[in-house]
Amino acid sequence: METKKHIETVLFLRDLDLFKYFRAEEVFELAHLGKWVSIKDTEVFRDGEKAKALYGIYEGKILQDFGPPLIRTLKRGQAFGHWSILSGRLRQGTAYAEGEVILFEIPAHAFVNLLSDNFDVIRALFQQLTDRFLFSGE
Repeated sequence: METKKHIETVLFLRDLDLFKYFRAEEVFELAHLGKWVSIKDTEVFRDGEKAKALYGIYEGKILQDFGPPLIRTLKRGQAFGHWSILSGRLRQGTAYAEGEVILFEIPAHAFVNLLSDNFDVIRALFQQLTDRFLFSGE
Protein backbone atom coordinates (compact mmCIF):
# COMPACT_ATOMS: atom_id res chain seq x y z
CA MET A 1 0.00 0.00 0.00
CA GLU A 2 1.50 3.36 -0.99
CA THR A 3 2.44 5.61 1.93
CA LYS A 4 -0.10 8.41 1.35
CA LYS A 5 -2.98 5.97 0.88
CA HIS A 6 -1.86 3.99 3.93
CA ILE A 7 -1.82 7.13 6.09
CA GLU A 8 -5.30 8.05 4.82
CA THR A 9 -6.50 4.53 5.64
CA VAL A 10 -5.06 4.66 9.17
CA LEU A 11 -6.69 8.05 9.82
CA PHE A 12 -10.02 6.77 8.50
CA LEU A 13 -9.90 3.62 10.64
CA ARG A 14 -8.91 5.65 13.69
CA ASP A 15 -12.14 7.66 13.31
CA LEU A 16 -14.34 4.61 12.69
CA ASP A 17 -16.77 4.08 15.57
CA LEU A 18 -15.84 0.43 16.06
CA PHE A 19 -12.13 1.14 16.50
CA LYS A 20 -12.25 4.32 18.58
CA TYR A 21 -10.44 2.71 21.55
CA PHE A 22 -7.80 0.92 19.49
CA ARG A 23 -4.20 2.08 19.91
CA ALA A 24 -2.32 3.53 16.94
CA GLU A 25 -0.34 0.34 16.31
CA GLU A 26 -3.54 -1.73 16.30
CA VAL A 27 -5.17 0.60 13.77
CA PHE A 28 -1.98 0.48 11.70
CA GLU A 29 -2.25 -3.32 11.63
CA LEU A 30 -5.93 -3.16 10.63
CA ALA A 31 -5.00 -0.94 7.68
CA HIS A 32 -2.83 -3.75 6.31
CA LEU A 33 -5.60 -6.35 6.67
CA GLY A 34 -8.24 -4.77 4.47
CA LYS A 35 -8.85 -3.15 1.12
CA TRP A 36 -10.88 -0.31 -0.38
CA VAL A 37 -14.03 -1.28 -2.28
CA SER A 38 -16.24 0.94 -4.45
CA ILE A 39 -19.81 -0.21 -5.10
CA LYS A 40 -23.04 1.30 -6.38
CA ASP A 41 -26.67 0.33 -5.74
CA THR A 42 -25.85 -3.26 -4.86
CA GLU A 43 -26.10 -5.75 -2.04
CA VAL A 44 -23.14 -5.94 0.35
CA PHE A 45 -24.37 -9.08 2.09
CA ARG A 46 -27.60 -11.04 2.47
CA ASP A 47 -29.55 -12.27 5.47
CA GLY A 48 -28.51 -15.82 6.40
CA GLU A 49 -25.06 -15.71 4.77
CA LYS A 50 -21.84 -16.59 6.56
CA ALA A 51 -19.89 -13.45 7.50
CA LYS A 52 -16.95 -12.98 5.16
CA ALA A 53 -15.95 -9.45 6.15
CA LEU A 54 -16.71 -6.37 8.20
CA TYR A 55 -16.92 -2.92 6.66
CA GLY A 56 -16.25 0.71 7.43
CA ILE A 57 -18.12 3.37 5.48
CA TYR A 58 -15.83 6.01 3.98
CA GLU A 59 -18.38 7.60 1.65
CA GLY A 60 -22.06 7.09 0.91
CA LYS A 61 -24.91 5.30 2.70
CA ILE A 62 -25.67 1.71 3.57
CA LEU A 63 -29.18 0.47 4.35
CA GLN A 64 -29.41 -2.50 6.69
CA ASP A 65 -32.76 -4.25 6.31
CA PHE A 66 -33.67 -6.47 9.25
CA GLY A 67 -37.23 -6.92 7.99
CA PRO A 68 -40.12 -4.51 8.39
CA PRO A 69 -40.25 -2.22 10.18
CA LEU A 70 -36.53 -2.18 11.05
CA ILE A 71 -34.33 -0.57 8.40
CA ARG A 72 -31.22 1.21 9.62
CA THR A 73 -29.26 3.82 7.65
CA LEU A 74 -25.49 3.90 8.16
CA LYS A 75 -23.14 6.68 7.03
CA ARG A 76 -19.48 7.69 6.98
CA GLY A 77 -17.54 6.65 10.06
CA GLN A 78 -19.76 3.72 10.94
CA ALA A 79 -18.78 0.07 10.85
CA PHE A 80 -21.11 -2.80 10.08
CA GLY A 81 -20.97 -6.54 9.60
CA HIS A 82 -18.96 -7.18 12.76
CA TRP A 83 -21.72 -8.69 14.93
CA SER A 84 -21.89 -11.87 12.85
CA ILE A 85 -18.12 -12.25 12.99
CA LEU A 86 -17.99 -11.75 16.75
CA SER A 87 -20.96 -14.03 17.46
CA GLY A 88 -20.10 -16.72 14.91
CA ARG A 89 -23.67 -16.57 13.63
CA LEU A 90 -25.04 -16.10 10.14
CA ARG A 91 -25.87 -12.60 8.92
CA GLN A 92 -28.91 -11.03 10.49
CA GLY A 93 -30.37 -8.75 7.83
CA THR A 94 -29.34 -7.64 4.38
CA ALA A 95 -27.09 -4.65 3.70
CA TYR A 96 -27.45 -2.56 0.53
CA ALA A 97 -25.38 0.27 -0.91
CA GLU A 98 -27.61 3.25 -1.68
CA GLY A 99 -25.98 5.01 -4.60
CA GLU A 100 -22.19 5.16 -4.79
CA VAL A 101 -20.42 3.90 -1.69
CA ILE A 102 -16.76 3.52 -0.75
CA LEU A 103 -16.04 0.94 1.94
CA PHE A 104 -12.99 -0.38 3.71
CA GLU A 105 -13.40 -4.15 3.84
CA ILE A 106 -11.62 -6.28 6.46
CA PRO A 107 -11.84 -10.06 5.90
CA ALA A 108 -13.46 -11.95 8.78
CA HIS A 109 -10.57 -14.41 9.14
CA ALA A 110 -8.02 -11.58 9.36
CA PHE A 111 -10.07 -9.74 11.99
CA VAL A 112 -10.53 -12.91 14.06
CA ASN A 113 -6.78 -13.61 13.84
CA LEU A 114 -6.04 -10.09 15.07
CA LEU A 115 -8.41 -10.61 18.01
CA SER A 116 -6.99 -14.01 18.89
CA ASP A 117 -3.43 -12.71 18.94
CA ASN A 118 -3.91 -9.53 20.95
CA PHE A 119 -5.69 -9.06 24.29
CA ASP A 120 -5.45 -5.25 24.00
CA VAL A 121 -7.50 -5.37 20.80
CA ILE A 122 -10.17 -7.47 22.53
CA ARG A 123 -10.24 -5.03 25.46
CA ALA A 124 -10.57 -2.00 23.15
CA LEU A 125 -13.33 -3.65 21.15
CA PHE A 126 -15.18 -4.69 24.31
CA GLN A 127 -14.92 -1.12 25.66
CA GLN A 128 -16.42 0.32 22.48
CA LEU A 129 -19.25 -2.23 22.35
CA THR A 130 -20.02 -1.61 26.02
CA ASP A 131 -20.20 2.13 25.37
CA ARG A 132 -22.61 1.49 22.51
CA PHE A 133 -24.99 -0.38 24.80
CA LEU A 134 -24.65 1.96 27.77
CA PHE A 135 -25.05 5.22 25.89
CA SER A 136 -27.48 4.31 23.13
CA GLY A 137 -30.18 2.64 25.19
CA GLU A 138 -29.83 -0.60 23.21
